[in-house]
Amino acid sequence: MQGIGSEAIKCQNCAAQAIPSEMPCRYTMAFDHERTLEVTVGKKSLQDIARHASQYAVLPAASQQHSTFLLGKADIAALLTRMRPFIGNMGTTPAIHMPHSHNCGHFGQLLLRAPHQYRLEQAQLQARTDGHLELDSVREGEEAAPIQVIGSGADLNAATANGLQRAARLLDMSVDEVKNRVTITGAVEIGRAPGLVTVSLLAPLKQLEKLGIAHLVKGQYGL
Repeated sequence: MQGIGSEAIKCQNCAAQAIPSEMPCRYTMAFDHERTLEVTVGKKSLQDIARHASQYAVLPAASQQHSTFLLGKADIAALLTRMRPFIGNMGTTPAIHMPHSHNCGHFGQLLLRAPHQYRLEQAQLQARTDGHLELDSVREGEEAAPIQVIGSGADLNAATANGLQRAARLLDMSVDEVKNRVTITGAVEIGRAPGLVTVSLLAPLKQLEKLGIAHLVKGQYGL
């Protein structure tokens, strides 16, 4: 580790950048002392957090890991929501022996022909159950208001992708940012099988004002 940011993660043999994975839209959240509210941190404050990543992450002294705080990512700033702790990895058990952190579609791929004891073949990968209980519900904030976007498609996967894309076009932001905002402040709920969902999230009021619908949302929620 040399410095902060994605470029700080380097190979100890050749010093080449060696970050294991990149995400196009990242955020970091801070909590109040009562642990009732949380807000995404801006770039200025995150610089200090990144420089003291282990301290802010409260890592044990003997811990052999590095906190993702050192990446210093603040792609979404000042997004407020109510804190509701939950167990993210609570869920179903895979049919074969694999790390629980890889029991899902995207990380499970990393086990394919891996050079360690948890190596899997493509057929074995079908035994994963994607049992990560990472759910939340919409919350109101000071500079944002809850909205819902309808997604439809041939099946629920297509409907969800459609709903996220519609929300991204409506709010003039990337699909990755919409996904993060839905994760923090909203939900994707099944409206009707085989392919209709509602995508809920807190949308920035300035975006709703540009669309000419802020007065409708404010009237609905008494903002």
